[in-house]
Amino acid sequence: MLTFTLFGLLFLFLYLGVPIAISLGLSVLVAYAVFIPLPLLSVAQKFYTSLDSFPLMAIPFFVLASNLMATGGVARRLINLCTAFVGHYTGGLATAGILACMFFAAISGSSPATVIAIGGIMIPAMVRAGYDWNYAVGSMTNAGTLGILIPPSIPMIVYAVATEQSVGKLFMAGFAPGIMLGLMLIGASYVVAKRRGFRLQDRVPWPQRWRALREAGWSVFMPVLILGGIYGIPESLAGYLGIEGGAIFTPTEAAAVAVVYAFVVGAFIHHELSWADIRRVLVKSIATTAMLMFIIAAAMLFGFILTSEQIPKALADWIIGMHLSPWVFLLVLNLS
Repeated sequence: MLTFTLFGLLFLFLYLGVPIAISLGLSVLVAYAVFIPLPLLSVAQKFYTSLDSFPLMAIPFFVLASNLMATGGVARRLINLCTAFVGHYTGGLATAGILACMFFAAISGSSPATVIAIGGIMIPAMVRAGYDWNYAVGSMTNAGTLGILIPPSIPMIVYAVATEQSVGKLFMAGFAPGIMLGLMLIGASYVVAKRRGFRLQDRVPWPQRWRALREAGWSVFMPVLILGGIYGIPESLAGYLGIEGGAIFTPTEAAAVAVVYAFVVGAFIHHELSWADIRRVLVKSIATTAMLMFIIAAAMLFGFILTSEQIPKALADWIIGMHLSPWVFLLVLNLS
């Protein structure tokens, strides 16, 4: 009965348009009050312990860094760079947008920030160039989801905290699939653009390409700094060079480095980040971080109730008892 009430209330609240965080929290509070003989103070304690994790400190830093970069001209320079080199090919603007999303995802770690920063510029540009509105929106929103896979990924940090896994290893595991998915999106965009006969863009002269590369140099270097600091110098190469290898900083420390780097580049190199902009960015980042943290805490408490009722174990026993093949097992696991 508890499980039915928990999921029933959750789906009811979501159907009514209640935000995800509030839906999770309300369904958990009702389940606690009606079915679990524990004081409601334990809910607050569980909320606190769910957020009492060092890796979660990376989330507010990456959120702040992504907002600083979106305001400080990083997204626009990445788009100009990608458009200059691939914009003249079939579906070139979509390809440029996908590549820019891949770069920005490797900087911000946030899919919503990637869609807003890159899509907000690319979608109107694609429509003005004669691209179909649905094609422009679809390509950019799908490309924005690359932020889930390409490190540093905020969802990977949340997953690592929830499952007690290594954030660095998850980042390493998501890099290649993220690149492959980006290339697949580029291929699909090319096919659609070829079939619909979208107008090609003029080829950008090489002097303008080099200028776009110089202007975007600080932006392109940022993922190198962040990922290079997390993974460090390979031991084999470090031994050959006669220096100490290994990681330079943790993913959480990398997020703090990203904030400092984004601030310096936006304020003192690009000169597009004023003190008024910084205030707006801080307020926006605080609101986003609070929403994410509330969702994480509510989801942790939701999962705690499911675990205490042994629902995951019962579901796992049911799937294993079916003796499925590995591929069917993975399909059923993802569907469930």
